[in-house]
Amino acid sequence: MKFEKTLQSLAIAAMLGAPMILNAEHHKCGPKCSGYEQKCGAKCGAKCGAKCGAKCGAKIKRPHGYKAAYVSSSDNIQKGEELFNSTALSTNGMACASCHSELKAYGASFTDDFPHKVNMASNSYGVPSIYLDEMIQVCMRGPMESKILKWGSGEMNNLTVFMQEEHKRFKNQ
Repeated sequence: MKFEKTLQSLAIAAMLGAPMILNAEHHKCGPKCSGYEQKCGAKCGAKCGAKCGAKCGAKIKRPHGYKAAYVSSSDNIQKGEELFNSTALSTNGMACASCHSELKAYGASFTDDFPHKVNMASNSYGVPSIYLDEMIQVCMRGPMESKILKWGSGEMNNLTVFMQEEHKRFKNQ
């Protein structure tokens, strides 16, 4: 039930062009921002969206001094693919693949080298340009309604190297 509600919220927000912060209470935004993607679309999103995402501790940006040194190997890519397809990372039954199976639901900018603008990150968190690992954190906090992955963790490494492969495949299709 919660999964269907999340997908419905994503669809409504996408149609309205509204930011996609879901379950604002989960992000400690309070009632002011709660459900704005359904209630008032882009108008409320412009007023509350970026502020809400940043204010709510959605630490999607790399920590100061963080050096992205992801180790790509066939084993790590396979583990990343398993995470991509797993619902264990979310609190609402979603997996990355719920939206992105078979190279679906990536924006046209996914062909660009990172960092670049991603509307979901820009609209929901006020981030004008984002790295791939930061975009993973956006999905963790937003659609998957979960905690961000620990920076430098095996999960972050493996999911990022798998997504780097997805990025290559998307560019070449």
